[in-house]
Amino acid sequence: MSREQGTKPPRFVRSRQLLGHRDSTRTVRVLEALAQRYPNDPAIWLELSHASRARGESDAVAYARYADRLAPGNPRVLRALALALADQSEGLDEALEVITRALVLDGGDPATWSAFGLIRLDRGELIDAALKCERALTIDPLCVDAHLVLGQTALTLGGWDEATKRFRLAEQLATRDGAAADALTWIDQQRHGLRTDLPGNAESSNSASHRPPAWWKEPSSGANGAAEPRHGDSVDRHVVDAIDRHIDAYNCRDIDALANGFAPDAVLISDGTRVAGRDDIVALFATTFTAAWRSALRVTSAVIDDGTAACEMTETLHSGPQRHRRELIAIFTVEGGAIVRARVYRDHDARVAHLS
Repeated sequence: MSREQGTKPPRFVRSRQLLGHRDSTRTVRVLEALAQRYPNDPAIWLELSHASRARGESDAVAYARYADRLAPGNPRVLRALALALADQSEGLDEALEVITRALVLDGGDPATWSAFGLIRLDRGELIDAALKCERALTIDPLCVDAHLVLGQTALTLGGWDEATKRFRLAEQLATRDGAAADALTWIDQQRHGLRTDLPGNAESSNSASHRPPAWWKEPSSGANGAAEPRHGDSVDRHVVDAIDRHIDAYNCRDIDALANGFAPDAVLISDGTRVAGRDDIVALFATTFTAAWRSALRVTSAVIDDGTAACEMTETLHSGPQRHRRELIAIFTVEGGAIVRARVYRDHDARVAHLS
């Protein structure tokens, strides 16, 4: 079945601001009563705009405009106004102008970059939508909105494997958000009985799984003469795929996928601690996943040579509102598509000592 025969994907993206307003009818009534009692409180009007959006009501724009009047120049209010405008097709141009103002005021907020990506997606500017969301993920790798928009963008472009990966990660990061679960269900239903002819399926030569991840570099030679990853080189490609699968499994806390990524006799050395054997390595990860702090990894650059990859990575730790970010170096050796050795260095002195 082709896309023209009825497989055009519906929209699964929604803003996380709506998560607290599932019972939106009751919420709107309560907020309207509060607005009458405290008419000069912009926070009430802002929440009223969010709740109205959850109901699909055009009043969301008026409520956000009033909040903007009470608190001019507030990036959160401007973001809410931009998203409410974007829900109305005739408001997309103004939405773009408003979200740009929000970014000028606070360019470090991943939610604003994700909203920018969503507006670009609504305008049909898919590549720019993806770039804006990738910018959000450089600020916060755990930004659910960005993964949702990237999933929708990939789905629109026919990259069903990439879309599945993004939606699955979004579902892991925000279990209360039904958008990702709905998208995964829809993809699974479409793939049932439509195996090799679907765009983006693993059997297709155009599959998203064959596209390089963001950290994959085009051929070049570094200042130190080290070989960079060679795009399309099958030897390096299996290293890239193994690391990409490992990072995805780690961020999703998928123990089974993590286990599948290591060879039975693999060795992991992390900050001086040596763990040998796949079972013990998996047990270590399982213990890590029970910690109060949740960790997410993102590869920023990599150098690959002869089955070994030296990756610069950013690790984001968060527990509730607390967040901490640190840099690390990870060196992976891959054989037969599986990681046989991994060494992780989290402090600068260890990095210099082991890599100089």
